[in-house]
Amino acid sequence: PVPGVRLDCRGYMPHHEMPAVYQAADIFVYPTWPVPGWLEQWGLSVVEAMACGLPVITTDVGAFKEIHPPEMRENWTIAARDWVGLSHKLAELIEHPTLRRVLGARNREWVLSEFSGEKTAAQYRAAFGGQSV
Repeated sequence: PVPGVRLDCRGYMPHHEMPAVYQAADIFVYPTWPVPGWLEQWGLSVVEAMACGLPVITTDVGAFKEIHPPEMRENWTIAARDWVGLSHKLAELIEHPTLRRVLGARNREWVLSEFSGEKTAAQYRAAFGGQSV
């Protein structure tokens, strides 16, 4: 336990409730890891949290590293199952509210520029033989 810190591990949440959940949070952590027969590739919830201005910590599984802005990929992506590394990153964000705000603002800016509906639609069209991006 850390004084003044509340950890809230959520199970299933209906999608329509997620904006309020993100807005109530200070940090978003997505510590996925590979298991036999399954490797998570990409998580929409990570992009949604970033769009809401949260600092995000992910693992290096699938494409999660590429979701982060380029200058943040090494620092905010930890190895799968590196619980010590995760605890250090959490401590850094807990202890530095200004860092949380700066990272969250950069995440939001990145997601709005790189994952907009228009850009995603253009990428789909290009991938499936439509207009080029």
